[in-house]
Amino acid sequence: EFELTGFCNLKCRMCYVREDVRKHELNTQEWLNIFNDAVKEGMLFALLTGGEIFTRNDFEVLYNYLYDLGVRITLFTNGALINEKTIQILTKRPPEYVAVSLYGASNDVYERVTGVNNGFTAVNKGIDLLIQNNINLTLRTIPIKIIYDDLDNIINYAKSKNLFMGYSLYVGPR
Repeated sequence: EFELTGFCNLKCRMCYVREDVRKHELNTQEWLNIFNDAVKEGMLFALLTGGEIFTRNDFEVLYNYLYDLGVRITLFTNGALINEKTIQILTKRPPEYVAVSLYGASNDVYERVTGVNNGFTAVNKGIDLLIQNNINLTLRTIPIKIIYDDLDNIINYAKSKNLFMGYSLYVGPR
């Protein structure tokens, strides 16, 4: 499991990882060296997580390099930054799967959880792009009150997209 960044485009109050500014991040070459060392030690699978992995300008370089080392990759993302460029990267070298954290089933709930306007619209667009391009996808959510109150809508959303949805029980202190 590699936390590529603590930086995120969302402002979730409950997040124990998120940083508002980039600080103390490893540079591209440092990550490539770590990937090389891990593969030499026998790594076969890797999880790339953050913060938000797609906020890194060098995501494509890191992802492609790790993939080309023969590592099977899983991605954890909030899904809001998935766009055509992201899809091009992922269709060329498909990950095992992409896990999108879902914080509600409407823009209103998303704004209350993430502090971002139109967050659900952006995430839904990213999910649709993943589905349309046959990228393996799963949804995840967490147990906080605002999300729990919207859980029926979230489950119905997952069902409408024919997607598996899991949950994480851990919510750490900010």
